[in-house]
Amino acid sequence: MENETADEIQKTADNLYCSLDEALVEEVKQFLILLAAFNIILSLVAFLGNTLILDALRKESSIRPPSKLFFRCLAATDICVGALIGPLSVYYWISTANKRLSNCQAVVSVLFLTANILTLVSLLTVTAISVDRLLGLSLGQKFKHVVTLKRTYVVVTAFWIMSIGIAILPLYNFLVYSWCVYTIVTLCLATAIFTYTKIFCTLRHNHNRAICVLRHMTPLTLARYKKAVSSSLWVQATMVVCFLPHVIVGILGQVLQDWSKPANSLLFITKACTVTLVYINSSLNPILYCWRIKSIRNAVKARMKQIFCC
Repeated sequence: MENETADEIQKTADNLYCSLDEALVEEVKQFLILLAAFNIILSLVAFLGNTLILDALRKESSIRPPSKLFFRCLAATDICVGALIGPLSVYYWISTANKRLSNCQAVVSVLFLTANILTLVSLLTVTAISVDRLLGLSLGQKFKHVVTLKRTYVVVTAFWIMSIGIAILPLYNFLVYSWCVYTIVTLCLATAIFTYTKIFCTLRHNHNRAICVLRHMTPLTLARYKKAVSSSLWVQATMVVCFLPHVIVGILGQVLQDWSKPANSLLFITKACTVTLVYINSSLNPILYCWRIKSIRNAVKARMKQIFCC
């Protein structure tokens, strides 16, 4: 039964990505070319933008090292999207439009594996940032002793190891892989909703002075904390907006069992658009960092001035 399921999955993937009907390819050829051009722009923005963010974080001293490590991890995954996922996607779209895609299964397999790893690491990291913000409010002075840089390194390493392990599960058991992914996504979303709800309820039902006394925060520290929470929430909300359509389309495709119909151009275009929306998230994150975090914005401006002056 497992072998039959694996064969069905492989057949479905081939029909969707590698064995497209010639009439369908001809129908969506112009769309594929435009999509490839758009992905080139996204790749450049994601790679260059997040490279600037990593450089700005290296020089930034106002952000605590554990929190900085989470942002570095998130920026690193976005750089990988720009450097790996983007070019491979452009190669796939252009080759498909020209009907010259050789080694399709290898390209799709690498895309699938790499995208799964980076997506899971990004999702887990964003969730960890929300938990970090809640602990900063609830632990007070103990926060620095509980959330240390060494422990944060352990957490980030665990994220990468777990994501790689889950990403290779389809090679052995696709059903287990699906359940693992759905479980992680559900837990991450539930954790993020709980943490931000707890934070905003605490800030809303307590006056600033009471919070300062209770949590040993100065008014300036409290103001910085609110900005940090707002920035993290923007990153979380942007990821949900970019990833949710892709998840919905994937679930509907499995429920309707319509992926194997090669003539359905609307379904193919919808799937391609939702995948591109996922890639857009990596290009939006640097903009969010510069918009919401003043110190990073100033560091990026300084670096840009140096680059243009040189």
